[in-house]
Amino acid sequence: MRKRDMLIISNLRRNARQPLINISRQTRIPVSTLYDKIKRFESTIIKKYTALVDFEKLGFNIRLLILLKIKDEEKFKQFLFKSKNVNSAFRISNGYDVILDCIFKYIKEMNNTIDQIEEFSTDKKVFYVSKVEVREKFLSKLL
Repeated sequence: MRKRDMLIISNLRRNARQPLINISRQTRIPVSTLYDKIKRFESTIIKKYTALVDFEKLGFNIRLLILLKIKDEEKFKQFLFKSKNVNSAFRISNGYDVILDCIFKYIKEMNNTIDQIEEFSTDKKVFYVSKVEVREKFLSKLL
């Protein structure tokens, strides 16, 4: 990918809602070119535009990272599709199969989720997130 393309991606990572004229000023790429490139990116590398939410301000003050060894893949998949508290799930290596990022408003919800996890896992490690230090920063600071 060319440097100009990376500058466009970097600007979108910082703020995807900024006007193209702002990106044009920062990158010195004409607006028409930006528009065409972003449209092409939307069909190839941009998966979706979304909002980063401060969950704590919405009352979701409990965040867990859960490492799992999966014993029942089918039950795990069912759990993922049913659970409203799983924010992200990643396949990993080095002794565990999956890491879940889970967000909760209530301790009871958290405990119920952990109990459900017991049905499809042979081992788990639960980590309570006390503070998010950096979030969605990669490729956002190329300028």
